[in-house]
Amino acid sequence: MAAKVVKNVAGFDLSRLMTGSWGTLGVITEVTLRLYALPAADRTFSIALKGGEKEVATVIHVIATSPLSPYALQLLSRSAADALGLGNHPVCLIRFGGNDAVVKAQASALSQIARPDEHEPSLWRRLRQLEENAHTTIRISGLPTKVLAGSATIIRDDIPLVYTYIDPRRGALRIVLKGNETAGEQSTGVSGSAGDFHTNGSSEVIFEKRGSVVTGHQASLRSAQHSQSRHTRRLM
Repeated sequence: MAAKVVKNVAGFDLSRLMTGSWGTLGVITEVTLRLYALPAADRTFSIALKGGEKEVATVIHVIATSPLSPYALQLLSRSAADALGLGNHPVCLIRFGGNDAVVKAQASALSQIARPDEHEPSLWRRLRQLEENAHTTIRISGLPTKVLAGSATIIRDDIPLVYTYIDPRRGALRIVLKGNETAGEQSTGVSGSAGDFHTNGSSEVIFEKRGSVVTGHQASLRSAQHSQSRHTRRLM
């Protein structure tokens, strides 16, 4: 006899509701977390996405739809890759974790798709640090299939002080506008939600404003807005 299936359909998922409210619905005073042991093996690889747009799109599609199970997968724009010292071209970052046998098997499978270069796991911390002292961070989420389809075009853009990286499996894109540090900008730590960027409600955009707007940044802001507008049209 088959086991009885119990489905909880009573009310809202309060955990996700509170987590996604950014503190607007109440204050979280106690949190219970499920922790996992650090993996025995933790390896990070990069793949240079050189060549024409169709060639890059093919490589991205094969990696994103392959049986690989990476801990993390990010597609970096030319400017973001250059800021991390990975070269003046778009890059795919991929991270594997687990026991030695599993990680070796996945690294071997990846090498059948492209020629990867291995890096220290600290590269992911450096990626997060790109958002430190950023003037503005824009997050766009959409259907993973649409984001994946436009990724090869988006990451080829090379705009000074604008870093773009994409998680094609989650359908998430982040655009980071770095402030001109020589202009004397001071971080204010202000955060806010700008609601839905599209009128049809197909994507979610959250603006995280850090720092005050100064005259010296207006040109960079216009470039970022133009870039972000082009990205949005490609995802529609």
